Amino acid sequence: MGDLDLSSLSDARVSDSFALTNTTIANASFEGVTFAKDAVFWGTTFGNASFEKASFLGQADFANTSFTNASFSAAAFAQPAFFDGALFLDNVSFEDAVFGKDAFFNEAHFMANADFNYSDFASYSYFSAAQFLGDALFSDVDLLGAPDFSAASFAKRANFFQSRFNSAGFSDAVFSGPVQFGLADFSGLSSFGEAIFAKEANFNLARFSQAAYFSGAEFQGLALFGLTKFQDIASFQSARFDGDLNFKGASISTILLDKAKFGKNSRIILNDTDFARFKAHWNEIEEHVVWDPGAYLALVNNYHGLGWSADEDDCYYQYRSLNQRKKLWGWSKAIDLLAWLSCGYGVRPGYAVAWSLLTILAFALLFWRGGRHPPLRQAPQ
Repeated sequence: MGDLDLSSLSDARVSDSFALTNTTIANASFEGVTFAKDAVFWGTTFGNASFEKASFLGQADFANTSFTNASFSAAAFAQPAFFDGALFLDNVSFEDAVFGKDAFFNEAHFMANADFNYSDFASYSYFSAAQFLGDALFSDVDLLGAPDFSAASFAKRANFFQSRFNSAGFSDAVFSGPVQFGLADFSGLSSFGEAIFAKEANFNLARFSQAAYFSGAEFQGLALFGLTKFQDIASFQSARFDGDLNFKGASISTILLDKAKFGKNSRIILNDTDFARFKAHWNEIEEHVVWDPGAYLALVNNYHGLGWSADEDDCYYQYRSLNQRKKLWGWSKAIDLLAWLSCGYGVRPGYAVAWSLLTILAFALLFWRGGRHPPLRQAPQ
């Protein structure tokens, strides 16, 4: 089949059900066309296809459809839209598109850039196992249903800047390029469990109103959560961080960081971080927490509140030790040195016991040495 242009129809409206399946069309224009009933394009191969400002009042079925160049900018889908297994060979735009019901993009292949900026998903959206080989652009998008990006792969940029999620699912997703979730709003349970972030993962100024699950995730670049708000539990259990984990200025209700793995040069930045509970044993993080007096004292108080006495003592000991090193020579440093040597800043009672035993031993040795006198010589007869 050659070219197809329905944009010139009277009132640009298709009143009956429309079906175009397993067909090859070089150039197709449906700009501004209203499909009053179901529109089925299953298995069709398009060269250049424009559905800009098209309205689909019935179901729209583009499953297993192939596009070379395609645009759905400002298109409106009133009923479920099916793009499962669709193949987009070049750039495709869904900018400003509105999905009133469920949208299905499971196992869709985007070989170039996929532009969903400013689109609106009013119901559930499914991108499970979708492949984005170009940039995936979802900036300022409403994803009001529970979006499912589980096992999706993003080869280049993934930009979800300032988007709004409800119960977002990115479990097992693979982000090979930089990720941007800055200023994103997650209003439901959000899962990034077992996800892989190969480059920088930016969640600065994001807001999680319910639990955020990053357990088992792998951050190979920077993990940025500066000024992020976690109003519920933030779980990073058994996660791996090869670069810095930055929570500077963040607000965290409860963070679970136990059993997390950190690279040799990874840093945990807690400067100006406000957290109610921080659950990670001190020996798991002590080599990585960046020195900041407020952060260390907050951790000491945190361990006290958790009843983890050993962690509280170890953290406090390192706080006093690092604080002492920063001081210039003077009475304050001298008193600190005395506190360190005498009792380990009050949390190493073994030091006092050792000094007591050493003192007793020293005096015993002196007494023993002092009590030994040479034998008296007898006067000659």
